[in-house]
Amino acid sequence: MKIDINKFSFFIASTGSLNNYGSTLTSTKSALSTKDLSYLKDQADQDLFKDIQNGVNAIISTGFTVQGIIAINQQFTNSPIEAPTLPGHLRNYMYNEEDNVHMIAERSYSPNRRLLHPARNCY
Repeated sequence: MKIDINKFSFFIASTGSLNNYGSTLTSTKSALSTKDLSYLKDQADQDLFKDIQNGVNAIISTGFTVQGIIAINQQFTNSPIEAPTLPGHLRNYMYNEEDNVHMIAERSYSPNRRLLHPARNCY
């Protein structure tokens, strides 16, 4: 499967921005085109880049199914901020508080200003 580098660069940069990815679209595109991660801003960006790229590859090979989502979760091994404490499981905050999905409601993060997912199992 051929991936559009422009779209994939945007996907990596926008997805990574949720975790302070600071590399530009141009540097992300250069890293994808050349497979040279030195174009990226720092090690944290390189780690996020690898995790996102591995997650996309997992979906391509597994498909977008429950097993595919688990396969994505298992790929987050490079970036400490994204590394799952229980890789290979679906999120269920009823038994793992770290699985509680939330959305940041403002640009500057504050734990008191977030929207929590309703209480339910996420299967």
